[in-house]
Amino acid sequence: LDHLEQALKHASQLVGDVKVWAQGFQMILQQFYQLLESYDVRSFASVGMVFDPNLHEAIEVEEKSDVQEGIILHEFKKGYKMGSKTVRPAKVRVAQSPKEKEPVSE
Repeated sequence: LDHLEQALKHASQLVGDVKVWAQGFQMILQQFYQLLESYDVRSFASVGMVFDPNLHEAIEVEEKSDVQEGIILHEFKKGYKMGSKTVRPAKVRVAQSPKEKEPVSE
């Protein structure tokens, strides 16, 4: 799913036969979504949410002074849940408060 979604992000810019192929792959992607939904597997939103280790895997942190620590800034890969169980945590970048600089001693 991840690779199909990435490949089809720019499908609207394609022309000719390639665009027709992309439309076919878009239909296949929709069938995958329907199959997952039939098993109650759904993706969940992460950006702007508070980091939860039960739902997210932090693969990067970014120092931000204008965002509350622990807020998810970017989602690299979607997370999926089956009912209330996490089947794949979302891979995310999380905000961290800037570290105070230590004074240089002479």
